[in-house]
Amino acid sequence: MAASKEVKSLLKSARSALDREDYPEAIKQCQAIFWHDDTHYLAHVLCGKAHLLLKEIGEARHQYRIAITSNEKEILAWKGLADLYDKYSPGDKDEKLVAIKTYSYILNTVTGDGEKEFNLYCKLAPLYVDVGQLEKAARAYLYLLVSPSASGSITERSLLFLLRHPQYSQTQWQLIEGSYKSFLSSLTETKRIEIQTLFISSCMEWIKLVEDEEVIDSLLKTVQEECEILESKESQETLLQLEIWKCLKVLSIQPLTEEDLIPITLLLNKRREEEEEREGVWLISHCLVLLQSRKIKEACTLASKGTVSSPDSCEGWFVSCVCHMKAHNYEVVINNAWKGLEALGSLPCFIRRQVTCSFHLLLIEAQLLEGNHKQEALTLCEKLYSESCDCHVIKLYVKALIANGMIHEAEGIINDKASSLNEEKGILNELKGHLFVARGNFDQAHDNFQLAINECSQLSEYHYWAGYTDWYNGNRTKSYPSLVKAGQLDSYNPAVFNMLGRYQRYVANDINRAVKCYKKAFTINPGLTEAGISLGECLSALGEEESAYEVYVKITENSPPTEVREAWLRIGLYHRRHSQYDEAIKCYLKVLHQNVSDSNVWECLGEAYLSRGSNIAAMKAFEKATELNPQSIFSQYQVAAMQQLIGLLSEAVASYTRVLELQDDYVPALKGRAESYYKLSLLAINNVLDSKAVSYVSLALIDLSKAVKLKPSFISLWKLIGDSCLSLYGIAETVA
Repeated sequence: MAASKEVKSLLKSARSALDREDYPEAIKQCQAIFWHDDTHYLAHVLCGKAHLLLKEIGEARHQYRIAITSNEKEILAWKGLADLYDKYSPGDKDEKLVAIKTYSYILNTVTGDGEKEFNLYCKLAPLYVDVGQLEKAARAYLYLLVSPSASGSITERSLLFLLRHPQYSQTQWQLIEGSYKSFLSSLTETKRIEIQTLFISSCMEWIKLVEDEEVIDSLLKTVQEECEILESKESQETLLQLEIWKCLKVLSIQPLTEEDLIPITLLLNKRREEEEEREGVWLISHCLVLLQSRKIKEACTLASKGTVSSPDSCEGWFVSCVCHMKAHNYEVVINNAWKGLEALGSLPCFIRRQVTCSFHLLLIEAQLLEGNHKQEALTLCEKLYSESCDCHVIKLYVKALIANGMIHEAEGIINDKASSLNEEKGILNELKGHLFVARGNFDQAHDNFQLAINECSQLSEYHYWAGYTDWYNGNRTKSYPSLVKAGQLDSYNPAVFNMLGRYQRYVANDINRAVKCYKKAFTINPGLTEAGISLGECLSALGEEESAYEVYVKITENSPPTEVREAWLRIGLYHRRHSQYDEAIKCYLKVLHQNVSDSNVWECLGEAYLSRGSNIAAMKAFEKATELNPQSIFSQYQVAAMQQLIGLLSEAVASYTRVLELQDDYVPALKGRAESYYKLSLLAINNVLDSKAVSYVSLALIDLSKAVKLKPSFISLWKLIGDSCLSLYGIAETVA
């Protein structure tokens, strides 16, 4: 009881000392209390206040924290700590977190007191920002923004933060928008432009998150109005971005019309007198205009430049895919589609789903047309087909099944989904046509493609397939009008001009026109090996050997390794004709690297070695050719000739004999065997084997007599007969 009275007396003395501003005395009285009760709440609060008034911040903070630890529910220590942070801003992040906890606790005790809440939020908001708690900061600044107590500076600070960090709901956005419009008129022009620019940027971010069409339309209208007021380059870029999004929404379903591009064209025209823009939204806008104007090549060039300068722009990748698909650059479309799908996060929600689907459709179509990704296309189609009954998904799924040889399954889909496929003109008949092509029934296929043309006459693809089926069902002359029409509707399809080249070469017999057609096909797609080889052959026929050589070299540079065999073979022939045997040999070896079982190439390699003087290598090459094709007279003859040349006369006789077993009237083999017999006879004479020599000469004369009957004009045969007879001149008559 006595101790309690003493503590009360000491507390009274401490308060009295604080009132007299004798802060050391107040601390002394509090320390005396701690001898009796070291957790005395009020003593720690008073001690903390005294230290604070003495500007002993660390000790003051320590005392307040002890008080809070001893009784967290009491408010005095919290208020003391808050007073400390009001006077001395917290330093590091940990201290700021303590300050946030302090103000938040007090905030919970003053609910309903608008002025106190406002003051506490003013303190909390910047602290939340400093420690990275942006969501809490946004709620604090939103409270301040709509508070009746907010002054101009507070409103401005709140708006600036909220517009820079758009993390709010639709209702909150409406509050921000309302405050912005009412506050804007009170700002200076510099501040107005700054906040207006931030507001537009925030609108654009908000548009990306919203899916409600009414809200989007309202936001689009708001942004357009604000941008027209600003009239800056940045605001024009924003308007272009909006128009690009609108165009992408259309382009993901159907081609753009001139009307779709009016706003973009007007914006581009405003900038025409200034320096031409070549990046970002300006570049994408130019691409869209060029695409609609059917300036495909220029559009592709700009689109490719755009994807390099802005690799994170999904809009850029999508426009690039569409441009390159129009140009039939399928490999580029495949690569760009994958990159575009990775960048989908940059698109607003209201077009993301449509663009995603379009990316997949472009990817699948390019994979099927490119030809080396058919299984991947089918796998992706199966996934899309399980999620959608869209006629374009069904169409590609059927094509993927046909491309992978699943004809029966494709027919089942066509029959089951006939009503869905009829939603768009021509698709059902087109797919039936492809089904008949896969079965080799070109007559019925042609009838279906003709029906598709009747339904949709402006689609180049239908005219191409009508011409294609005419060609393969034997009506080659009839194919020409269809192919010409296909070329008029799509002047970038290399397959059309490749077929026209065939017509000019094989039907019209006009090599010059064939060259023009093949050249256009090969220029459009340097990876179209068939067109390149045909172009080279036609150029060679016209005597333009150097030009043909350049074409073959381009094929080896642009086509996949599996398709360059014919080009390397022809390059090898070119080098051999020009006595460049080392280069020819390298070319033939590259061809053999692709297919080591090609006997014809082994023959070419043998000839090149022979021309270079590498007789052993030549013989081995011809032996390999003979092994692969035992019926080849040429290879077997060359093996025999090499054996004869290097002195393997008995082996040569055996090889010539195998040639004559295949063709007994082959004069070079008859002559070669006779020469081998003759040389064997000379060796026998030198070794005094006269009877053997006579036997060899007899065999030689038998072959030579047969040969001269077949080719009596060959002087070398008559000379060899004479040489054979004279070789026996010195042999004893009894032996002869």
